[in-house]
Amino acid sequence: MLQNADLRPGHPTLSRHRDLVGRPSRKMTRVEVVVPTWRQVRDAHHERRVKGESEARHSGTGLGAVGDADAERDPQGQQQQPPPATQIKSEDDEANDYFHLQAQIKVEVKPEEIISENVVRDRMALVGYDTFDIKIPKDLLDATATREFTTRMWGGSMQATFPRIGKEFTHGLDDFMYLSLLYDPQAPRWPGSPGLFFRFKDEGEAWPKIMRLVVRLRNNAWQYMGQYKLTAAPPLTPDEWNAQSFKVKRKWANKLSGRKFDGGLKARLVLRKRLRRDPTPQEIATALQSNERFRVSADEILEACDQGRAVVHVWCMKCVGYDVDFQEMIATCS
Repeated sequence: MLQNADLRPGHPTLSRHRDLVGRPSRKMTRVEVVVPTWRQVRDAHHERRVKGESEARHSGTGLGAVGDADAERDPQGQQQQPPPATQIKSEDDEANDYFHLQAQIKVEVKPEEIISENVVRDRMALVGYDTFDIKIPKDLLDATATREFTTRMWGGSMQATFPRIGKEFTHGLDDFMYLSLLYDPQAPRWPGSPGLFFRFKDEGEAWPKIMRLVVRLRNNAWQYMGQYKLTAAPPLTPDEWNAQSFKVKRKWANKLSGRKFDGGLKARLVLRKRLRRDPTPQEIATALQSNERFRVSADEILEACDQGRAVVHVWCMKCVGYDVDFQEMIATCS
C-alpha cells in the first residue's frame, strides 16, 4: 500500500513484491505535489507580512492604536481580546521544533563538521518543516535493514547513492536513493521528515522523478524514509561557503576526492587544467563517458571551492508518499 505516492502511470510498483508473499495486487494512486519556487516563497512571505501589518493598523494593534473608548466591545460590555499569540505557530517555532527533533537522532559526525544552521534554515523555508503523516504501527515504521540485505533483495551497488539495478532483478523498482548521515547529516533523519541534499554538479536542476529514500542511521542500520521529491534550492554562495568551518570544507573535499560519483566535478577540474579554460557541457559529457579515471586531490577541490570554480548545489527533500509494502518486506525479511 503506497500512501499518497507520486508514481508514473503504469509504474510496476510493488505488486510484484506482494506476489513474493502471496498478496493480491492493489491499484496504485497518483498524487502530484507541487513545491513552490524560492521566489514564490519569498513573495508570499512578503505579502503575508504586509497584509499582517495592514490588519494590525486597522485593528488598533499597531502604532497609533486607538484608546479603550474606541475599542470594539462584546454585548456584555467586555472588550474583545485578540487570540493569544501562542495559538499561532510561527515559522521560527516550526524550525526550532524541527532542529530539536533532529538533535535527538545522534549522528556519527562532530558538530563542527556539520554545515551551519542558517544555511539549512534559508533552504528549508522552501518546503517547510512538517513531517509526512505515515499511518502504520511504530514498530513497523522503525524497522531497519543492512545495506547488504537491500542490495541482495533489490540489487544495485552497495556504495552508490543512486544504484543501477541489474536486469536480473525483475521487481521494476529503479528509484533508489541511499544517503548516510555520516556524509549527509542534513538528510531526513526520521520517516517522512524533510531534509537537504548537497552535491557538486554543473546545475542544480530539479530531480526528474520521485526517489525511494533509504538512510543510514548507524552501522548496519538503514531505514526507509519514504518517497521523496527533490526540488532545487539556491546553491551555496561564496560567502556561505567561506563562512563554513575548515573541518566542514575539508570533510567535503576529502569525501569528493575519493568518490567515483561526484557530479562530474573532478572531470571538470581536470579538463579545465588541460584546456586552460572552462570546458563546455559537451566536453564534460564526453569525458564522463570515457573510461578515464580523473584524479583530483582534496586540496585541489578545496581550492576550487574557495575560488568559486566549484559550486555546492542544494536540493530540498520533501516526503510525498510512503510505500508500506516495501517497509513490510524490510521488517519481515531482513
